[in-house]
Amino acid sequence: MLTRGRGDMAVSNAAQSVWAKYDRDTGLGLSLLAHLKDACGVAERIWDEWLPDQVIERISEDLPGGRDDGRALVRWLSGVHDIGKATTAFAIQAPPLADRMRDHGLTFGVGVAADRQQLPHALAGQHIVTRWLIGDRGWPSKKIASTYSVVVGGHHGVPPTDRQVFGVPDRPHLLGDGQWAVVRTEILDEMAGHAGVLDRLAAWSGIPLPYPAQVLVTAVVIVADWIASNPDYFPYQDPSTVAGRVVAAWEDLALTPPWRPVRVPASDEALFADRFRLPPGCSIRPAQQEAMTAARQGTEPQLIVIEAPMGDGKTEAALACAEILAARHGSGGVFVALPTMATSDAMFRRVKNWLELLPTEHEGVGESFYLAHGKSALNKDFRDIPWGQGPQSIDIDGSDRHHSERVTAVAVAHSWLRGRKKGPLSSFVVGTIDQVLFGALRSKHLALRHLALAGKVVIVDEVHAVDVYMNTYLTRVLEWLGAYGVPTVLLSATLPAGHRRQLVQAYDQGRAAGEGRPVTADYSVLDGDIGYPVVIASTGSTPAVRPARASARHSSVRVEPIADDDNALLGELREALRGGGCAAVVRNTVQRAQDTAVLLRREFGADVLLLHSRFIATHRAAREERLRNLLGPPDVVHAAGLTRPRRLILIGTQVIEQSLDIDVDLMITDLAPVDLILQRIGRLHRHARGAGEQDRPAALREPRCLIAGVVHWSAEPPQPVSGSRRVYGQATLLRSCIVLRDLLQRRRLDLPGDIAPLVQAAYSAHLVGPEGWSDALTSADTEQSRKDAERQVRAQAFRLGPVQLPPTSLIGWLADSVGEVDDTAQGQAQVRDTEESVEVIAVQRIADQVHLIDPHGRPGRVVATDGDPGWALAREVAQCTLRLPYQLCTPRVLDAVITDLERTRYPGWGQSPWLGGQLVLELDADLTAVVAGHHLRYDPELGLQVRRADQKGQT
Repeated sequence: MLTRGRGDMAVSNAAQSVWAKYDRDTGLGLSLLAHLKDACGVAERIWDEWLPDQVIERISEDLPGGRDDGRALVRWLSGVHDIGKATTAFAIQAPPLADRMRDHGLTFGVGVAADRQQLPHALAGQHIVTRWLIGDRGWPSKKIASTYSVVVGGHHGVPPTDRQVFGVPDRPHLLGDGQWAVVRTEILDEMAGHAGVLDRLAAWSGIPLPYPAQVLVTAVVIVADWIASNPDYFPYQDPSTVAGRVVAAWEDLALTPPWRPVRVPASDEALFADRFRLPPGCSIRPAQQEAMTAARQGTEPQLIVIEAPMGDGKTEAALACAEILAARHGSGGVFVALPTMATSDAMFRRVKNWLELLPTEHEGVGESFYLAHGKSALNKDFRDIPWGQGPQSIDIDGSDRHHSERVTAVAVAHSWLRGRKKGPLSSFVVGTIDQVLFGALRSKHLALRHLALAGKVVIVDEVHAVDVYMNTYLTRVLEWLGAYGVPTVLLSATLPAGHRRQLVQAYDQGRAAGEGRPVTADYSVLDGDIGYPVVIASTGSTPAVRPARASARHSSVRVEPIADDDNALLGELREALRGGGCAAVVRNTVQRAQDTAVLLRREFGADVLLLHSRFIATHRAAREERLRNLLGPPDVVHAAGLTRPRRLILIGTQVIEQSLDIDVDLMITDLAPVDLILQRIGRLHRHARGAGEQDRPAALREPRCLIAGVVHWSAEPPQPVSGSRRVYGQATLLRSCIVLRDLLQRRRLDLPGDIAPLVQAAYSAHLVGPEGWSDALTSADTEQSRKDAERQVRAQAFRLGPVQLPPTSLIGWLADSVGEVDDTAQGQAQVRDTEESVEVIAVQRIADQVHLIDPHGRPGRVVATDGDPGWALAREVAQCTLRLPYQLCTPRVLDAVITDLERTRYPGWGQSPWLGGQLVLELDADLTAVVAGHHLRYDPELGLQVRRADQKGQT
């Protein structure tokens, strides 16, 4: 018996008997034809209602029929993605359904059951589609055909390698011949007709699908397959027509459509006033103006680099540019990446506030919003976002200059767009930079990560924090972003010229490869000091350099060296804070910060507050919130109902320079790379406090920074303390000493004027130190170059290859991949050159009960360990994490540490999705423990302290 398909092709009962889905519990199955048509219909909806124009353009631009061809292409490839299931190797897995296939003449040879794993159905499908295109459709070239069929081969996350592809014909018994081949041709012919490509295949036969388009189409097919494979949306027994199944499933899924900027003010001032609620009398800063001008004037997708002083509104400039660029180029969202989870959490709130002021065309539908890092589920701001489709807020505001009634975007967290693979597909994403760097890591389902970036404007904040190892990944990601035509904005207070040039070149190289042309640009315009603040815009040729006037706020900071001893520090703080004031002491290691806190607490008591990464996560978050409320912008302090403390000494590590918008009257910092010293100084007199700073204590109205952390300033050259050398390396610290030498002699730093000259000099290959320093500088530079080269080699082990020109297919694209990548410390270690780290959940045992530890070090809530503590309490426990110090994470002791920690097992926690598999640090009633020969003590004011069992003092 024959039936007719939509393509008016004859479809035999044998073809209809081929199965795709099988539920062993119920015995229900779904035919291959039904699943393929479901996927084809879903792909059509994805194309019409979910993909941003930016992605649609990249897929379609080289096809002769443009967007109509692109739409037909994704329908067709989604409609044949599982053709490899029409093979003996796959079909034999469900005996009841295989028996039904035998009844229709589809037999199984000897050895199929034993050998079936040698031929995965995705690999078989690529082979089958390639042969069909060449043998049945007359395509002239296997190279061209494989640029289309590789989408089928890669729809489970990893395209096959050449070796795998070449080996398929050697396994005919796993493919099935005779009637099997006839059935496969029937199905392929039917799906070509169903997808509407029968009259298009000939037109495509001489056009290789570009490399970036192959990736994006693969990602669309993966998404379509995942949706069509969900029995909640597509039940295995459903009398509905194909069209009816797709309509019902799509309505149930209710994916939010892509963001489309509407009513973007033509005036930069109006845009800022609308989106950021500028108070009356405020105006946009020159660097912000230059950035928006670059965004408005660029005719093609571009990379924009904004270099401007700390606290100069770079984030607001980037978001404003994102709206302009998205409107011009069809971006469907924004991806904001930052160095750490802490900075990502802080930015999430800011982006949410911005998003809720954006007008939208989607009345009644919220914009999907996602926080992308390993602990996003523990973030309260993210948890508080409505799930599903949120209502729109109607803001009636007669003072609105542009429209008196508007629909504004409400952030929603869509239930389907959850998890490390699907979450970043949301329209708006804030996350750690790892989420961007993963885009250059050969890993399973990398195409989905690329789709998550390719449809958005990508913003990378604090790009100066990227080290040599991470930069190896970042430049490759930028190359791919350029190939996809993704508008990209990079933000930094300070960028060395060499680093700046690498970033712009990488984007341009990808852009040129995507367009099939060579790079013809003069990048020397980016060398040296090119002005500050400055905005750089890629143009397709020589980058445009747009120096900006400095913002109205200038400052002259008094900079002085200070001896690295306790008496010098105490004497300075006693004198400076005699009339009150808020000071920060920044140390380069946790140990130095803890020692300093002990010293200063003896003198200043409760006026000392310590912040570093070795507090329990909830305790650290509470300290950061307290600091924001005490030392943040005046409006934040006022909103918290607090007043700035009369006297406060904040002691911290690098967390101060990265994540906190705080303002101090006096800064004391360890010697660090000069760009990081400038970042720290960015917290000094950050916010205006009265006319002429009159709201500060009289002795502290002049900004002043003291530099410590040097054993002897008079030595030739000075020697930084050992902990700083371990963290930053001798070369960068010595270079910092050289460029700071004149500054410390004249004792004056002009901001922002001195920022660019200092940074460019410190990282210049032509830097020359004072007489007698040259041997030390040469030796340190040589050692640093050796280490940097080693880091680059290590980074390249799993780094994605460059964008290839056609007719290259994605075959082997992810060869030797790292497999699955998650958002844990282990996942981050793939794209960061960091020492192994161990994160534990810290609890306290008193007698036979286990307690949480409150911020004051007292026993908190009792937590059940024999059973599941319950969803809410388990989530609270999961937030009580603590990262162990490096002493416990070295290869020498790491195995012993893990062994000791694994001795603490709570049977009930294995039942909790929050707590299962987590390592636990169980502290006793005195908040102490012994792990691998190290004594650990948790002090609520100092954080975790550690010393070896054979040592009396702390290490």
